[in-house]
Amino acid sequence: MSNGIIMTDAMETAIREMIEKARNNVDMDRLRDMIAELYGFEAIDNMDFFAGEFTVENNQPAIRMDYKVTVTVPVHFDLKGNVIFSEEYEEEYEAPDSTGAMEEMVEDAGMQAGEQTQNF
Repeated sequence: MSNGIIMTDAMETAIREMIEKARNNVDMDRLRDMIAELYGFEAIDNMDFFAGEFTVENNQPAIRMDYKVTVTVPVHFDLKGNVIFSEEYEEEYEAPDSTGAMEEMVEDAGMQAGEQTQNF
C-alpha cells in the first residue's frame, strides 16, 4: 500500500471514531423531545442513527448526524373510507374540500388496502 492510501484509511477511521464518540454523548431522550416538539409529534416511537459526516454550520466545524424517525400518526376514517377531520384540525387548518389531494390519497390507500385484503 502507498502512504496516500494508508493516510486516507487512517483519516477515515479517525473521522468515524470522532462521529461515534460524539454520537455516544448525545442525550437521546432530550433529542427525541426536541424533534417531537419541533415537528408537532406527540411522541417518537423509534429513532435510529444511520449516517454521520463532518460539515460546517455557522462557520464552525460540526458533525451532521442523520436519524430515521418513526412516529405513529392516527388518521380517522368513516365506514366509507373518508377521512374524518377533528374539530381541532378544522379550527387550526382549513380542511380540504372533497376534491382535495388528501381525499385522493386516502382513496388510493383505501383501494390498495382493498386489493391487499382480496389477496389474502
